[in-house]
Amino acid sequence: MKKSFLLIALVCLFITCMNNLGTNDETVIRTGAVIYEPDGKTPSVGAIVKVFKANSTDGQYVSKQTTDNNGKYALAGLPKGTYNIWAEKDSFVTFQDSVFLADNESTLRNDTLKCSSTLTGIVGIQPQHDPRTVTIQVVGTDKYFNNTDASGRFIMKGMAGGNYTLLLKSTLREYTPTTHDVMIKTCSDDTLYDTVSLIYTGIPVVTGMTSSYDTVNGAVHLQWNKTTYRNIQEYAIYRDFYDSINLSANPIAVVTDTFFADSIFKRSILSGTFSMTDPNDYHFKYRIAIRNNSGNYGETYKYVGVLAVSPTKVKPIFTFSTYHLSKNIYIDSSSINDSMRFAVQIVDPTRNLRSVSWADLNTGSIIRNVDLDTALKSTIDTCKYVWNTTGTKKLECTVVDDAGLMWKDTLQIYIVADKPVVQLTSSLVQVITMDTFSLHISATDRFGRIAKIEWDIGNKGVFSGGTAIDTVIVAPNLITNSFLCIVRVTDDDGNWSLDTSVLQIFGSMVDADGNVYRTMKIGTQEWMAENLRATKYNDGTPIPLDTSCVNWKDAITPKFCYYDNTTNTDFIKKYGALYNWYVVDPLNPNKVAPPGWHVPTDSEWSIMVNYLINNGYNWDESTSESKIAKSLAAKTDWVPNSYTGSIGCDLTMNNRSGFSALGAGYLMFYGAFNDCTFTGLNNYGFWWSATEVGANAWFVTLCGGGDSFDRYNANDQHCAYSVRLLRDN
Repeated sequence: MKKSFLLIALVCLFITCMNNLGTNDETVIRTGAVIYEPDGKTPSVGAIVKVFKANSTDGQYVSKQTTDNNGKYALAGLPKGTYNIWAEKDSFVTFQDSVFLADNESTLRNDTLKCSSTLTGIVGIQPQHDPRTVTIQVVGTDKYFNNTDASGRFIMKGMAGGNYTLLLKSTLREYTPTTHDVMIKTCSDDTLYDTVSLIYTGIPVVTGMTSSYDTVNGAVHLQWNKTTYRNIQEYAIYRDFYDSINLSANPIAVVTDTFFADSIFKRSILSGTFSMTDPNDYHFKYRIAIRNNSGNYGETYKYVGVLAVSPTKVKPIFTFSTYHLSKNIYIDSSSINDSMRFAVQIVDPTRNLRSVSWADLNTGSIIRNVDLDTALKSTIDTCKYVWNTTGTKKLECTVVDDAGLMWKDTLQIYIVADKPVVQLTSSLVQVITMDTFSLHISATDRFGRIAKIEWDIGNKGVFSGGTAIDTVIVAPNLITNSFLCIVRVTDDDGNWSLDTSVLQIFGSMVDADGNVYRTMKIGTQEWMAENLRATKYNDGTPIPLDTSCVNWKDAITPKFCYYDNTTNTDFIKKYGALYNWYVVDPLNPNKVAPPGWHVPTDSEWSIMVNYLINNGYNWDESTSESKIAKSLAAKTDWVPNSYTGSIGCDLTMNNRSGFSALGAGYLMFYGAFNDCTFTGLNNYGFWWSATEVGANAWFVTLCGGGDSFDRYNANDQHCAYSVRLLRDN
């Protein structure tokens, strides 16, 4: 087969894997194309066609013309380059992006006018700035929108369906022009779900600032949202009297947390504070700014006003106690669902008390609210409460005096689970059939002791055991992805907890080098769970190792290599070796597979693929099409990718089948001189089949950016791919 055909086939393979592109549209030669009316059949006469450079931002077209009586427009005379084509007639439009015009022989797609679309979105800038400073330019067109309103909302009307790049600009110097790619559906009124934000180069403002005042302690408490600004050094806190005209330029404090307590009244007077005996009230406004690592301060945005009331006016004293009803003890901690009784004594030295209420600060719910005899300056109140979740809990007691002033104090209690806390671990991460291994548990119980430890090995529904925290197990002679081990731990109160460990039990295979491989089952087939790294045939004959590309190009004899000709044994054990097809050729009298194993045929690969699809191993759990890539790929080492369902999107969801495929890369040939190179590590995996097709052979492949497991026969048998073996039936 000619090398040029092999090159074209290889390029087509990678375009298919990465982009899933393809079209059946009618095309014509370089001179032009036809615009059709919305019926898709009638040539559109008199349609206006504008041609723009694809990356232009000046809104200037390089060609404008009107379609002739055959609906045709011409592009002759335009220089080589990439263009966007916009056509419109009456209220109908169409758009083609990234049309590449070569010097000659370029093909153009005919197009059909469709009704226009509208796209609505939100522009995101800093909260202190006006979104109306932002304009939107559609790159490679003359579409320009400056209708962003005060809320950041913009509307793009009269758009054709297609893919666009939006260029956002602000008249404010702190913003860098920013591009966003969007897709507009044909004949639709669509809304962007995500905010399109401009890159902000300034120091952001602090948002979400709230305040509260602790009258008893004479302290202001501030909180705000944590910034995502990476160059932050600290937050600067500013305080001014509420009626100040000139705001202070010097902060009263700098902090790295997102909260700050400002003690206004203190027992020992410091600068900027007042004595606890001061009878005056003080009204303040607080602002917060960000200081960056260069020592520059950003703007303050909004402020909060706080009235600091003198503690001397009314200072009720709260005294709490906590009682565990079932244990009959005073205690500062409790268990889930245990009843607690809380008591408070409140004494106000000057004013009568009007009401008392209790609230759960964790949920915001009101527990109790009671009116008091307003002739009293002191009271004792109690409430009962139960929590059903663990953690640090806070109750807030609020008293209202006869002047309507509200006073608060809080008590804290620790709620823990009274069930045993259990963690089960295995001494082996990867278990092979008939391996002996142990399971170990660690268990604690807050309010009791561990009384019994029972095991159910293999999910048989029967527990047995005593008090031992370890158990020794011999793995069954069964290859499975889901060998379930369960431990049940019971405390002296009869409360119990479970923990489980799901183990994958592998089989094993040994090659002629003595390498031991893990094996696993998919349906009725038993496969290697690692790539082959044998350097010998099963009779001990060496397989030629060749590190020279010159020798690989035209060779018709077996040979192997390692990726990038590495000699790192850990790498080789992990990724395996790469072989040309002549090693696995069924006509090769030497067999690379040990007795009882063989190189899978194309049809045997298909059996595995169909089993996985039909049994719900597609990433979306559908049972049609090939979306099984994630189920076959290992949980490690693949290049991250954001495409939903792809191997690289959330690696923790990979390898449901246990096949543990890695992107071991390959050795390929390309270019006019048929140069060779190693490529694709951690992004592509290729595995040979034993099925020949002419001068090619069937092989299967995984792509880190895709979700399918594909088969092809378009590659040169000289290429170096990975090999997996299959047990004989």
